[in-house]
This record gives sequence, C-alpha cells and structure tokens, in this order.
Amino acid sequence: MKNLICNDDAKNVGIKLSGGADSSIIYYAVAAYYAGRPDVNLYPMTLATTGKPGYIHFAKKVIEQVGKLTGKYPTEHFTKFIDDRAKGDDTLYVKGQQDLLAEVESKIDLDMLYQGLTANPKHSDMLAFLDENKHKFNLDMDRVNYHLNKRDASRDIDNPDRQSKVLRETPGGTPQNDPFLDGDKIQVYDAYVELDLLEDLYAITFSCEGQEPMEADADFDALTHCNNCFFCYERLYGFGRMI
Repeated sequence: MKNLICNDDAKNVGIKLSGGADSSIIYYAVAAYYAGRPDVNLYPMTLATTGKPGYIHFAKKVIEQVGKLTGKYPTEHFTKFIDDRAKGDDTLYVKGQQDLLAEVESKIDLDMLYQGLTANPKHSDMLAFLDENKHKFNLDMDRVNYHLNKRDASRDIDNPDRQSKVLRETPGGTPQNDPFLDGDKIQVYDAYVELDLLEDLYAITFSCEGQEPMEADADFDALTHCNNCFFCYERLYGFGRMI
C-alpha cells in the first residue's frame, strides 16, 4: 500500500484505530504485513467520546474482521471513553487522544505508530461531485453547503500551510507513519481497491459524526450513517457509496 512504512525489526506496533475507513485499511495492511510474525505485537488504540460515541464499537468489529482475514489479532486493544460535552468542540477529543497515547507509551515500548489522518478533498471538487449526484444520494444541497463551509479548512488538501511531513515522532518519541496524510478519500478508496476489501472491510467501517451524544454503555449496533455530515459526504465523494 502506498506510503506504508513497515519495520521488519519492529516488535511492538501501535495503530490508532477509529473504525473509520482510513484507519481500518491501515490496520488491515499492517496486520497483513506482520501476519506471519508471532513475535510482533499489535496494539490498536481507540478513543471514543459522547460526541463520537461509536468508535470503540466499530474498531472492535474491524479488529475481529481483520483477524479473520489475516489471522493476526492484537496483543491488546487499548480504549478510552470520555465525556466531551463540556467543550462542544475537539479540544477534549485531542487531549483524550494525547492521554491515550501517553498511557500506551508508558506501558509499551512502541517501535512504530500508524494513524489514518487524511486531508480534506479539494472543496470545489467535492462540492461539484455532490451536486452532480444529489439525486442519486438524496442530498439537500443547502445542508451540503452548510457542512462543507464549516469544515476544518486547515486540513484542506490545497491549503499551503497544511502539515505534509509523513514520517514524524510522537511526543513519546515513537516514529509515526501516516500513509494518507498527503491524500484524501480518493487515495483511501484506491487502497481498498488495491487490496480488494471494499466488501469485506469497507462495508463494516463507520465514519459519521452526525450522532446525538451517547454514553459508553449505549446500543451502538443501532448506529447508522446520518448521510448528512461532512464525514458522510466525504465517504460519498471518495467511494461513491456510504457502505
């Protein structure tokens, strides 16, 4: 898979796994690479919040499916659920991610950390695609424009100030590989096609943040894509389908 860096000397590998399309295909690729290596430990880590409630649930589904496909299961799945309603923005989520990684790094000497960061598609391209397919996807273009205009523009693929260094280190010193950092959902789609996983993996991933706040013990099996948030539109743009 393009830009995936795997270390043959690695023993402990961390993967940030949300259960979304991006991190799930990376988790598969890493698991497949080390499938014949019982000496290599995989440590997926998943943060969920009241505002992004289904991440742990869907990450577990991905872990089970990847295990069936590759024979490689994690040594331990680190999870954390926090209440982010007090802020109503990503501040607590970002801190929660940092705290979860710090917890893992305090227990495990990681040799590499993978995560599925992507850039936003070019705004004009995404808007044109959704407008052209509004009847096919039953889209309200006023709502589409609202969500596209309130996106985090700092992540736009054509933003010259966007960070584009793929290989970095975490605050704990672990080398980090973000294979999709310089691409958008089209690149992620290409990876699914390359690995022939549109049906066996993409179909069970979940990339939606249009949910009402939920508690950690909620019934996440009932969650479905809202079809009307930026992340749902991004799936439609990249894959031409929700699942």
